[in-house]
Amino acid sequence: MAHSPAHRALQRGLTLIELMVAMAIGLVVMATMLKVYVDSSRLYRFSTGLSRIQENGRFG
Repeated sequence: MAHSPAHRALQRGLTLIELMVAMAIGLVVMATMLKVYVDSSRLYRFSTGLSRIQENGRFG
């Protein structure tokens, strides 16, 4: 049975597949952002430690 155009106009929204694809894309974006944050935090700690070592070497 074919649905009338008026009936189709009432069925707005996203399908389950569309929601799953959007969630998967969002998950990939969030994972990438988390990796960048963790890497930059680790690099900051490393460079801060290296800077302290160099400064202590100058005055030691």
